[in-house]
Amino acid sequence: MNAVLFCDERYMQELHDAERPTATLTSVLSNVNRSSKRHAKPFTPEDYYWYQPNKEGKYPKARFGAAAKVMIEMELMPAWALFVYKDLKVLQDDAMPPEPLCLVHDNAIILGPVFGDRQVSGMLIAQHNASNQTLEMRTPDGGVYRVAMPRIDAAVMAEEDIDLNIFQ
Repeated sequence: MNAVLFCDERYMQELHDAERPTATLTSVLSNVNRSSKRHAKPFTPEDYYWYQPNKEGKYPKARFGAAAKVMIEMELMPAWALFVYKDLKVLQDDAMPPEPLCLVHDNAIILGPVFGDRQVSGMLIAQHNASNQTLEMRTPDGGVYRVAMPRIDAAVMAEEDIDLNIFQ
């Protein structure tokens, strides 16, 4: 399933790349003949793309689904975070769980964390009361990291490929 979605995404990107010259030329011609009274804003190539990739509604990466599946099996996934599992389980079957699996706190989870220089990247699932705080998060094997949370406006949120600062 993951390969099919990847190929579909690549095909749409190729079509989009091929149509760029035509969309650019069309926007230039439209702006030459544009009535400023009818269209105050100039036309852009984005107005003429047919195959522009749409990121809305895409499934999360398979490694996040695999991590969520293992977390549920290990009984590490809190009930408040289960709202994302329906979308995560779609691609979990063909992916290996990431290592480390997750970072966990009572109010936040980072699935499939990837550590960089003073940053961690992954899928953040968090409650509002974690907003703008530095949380002490743990890996299932006992590693401890202090992670700076972003502002969270909703009661619960999930964001894929977010970069967060970590402190030692």
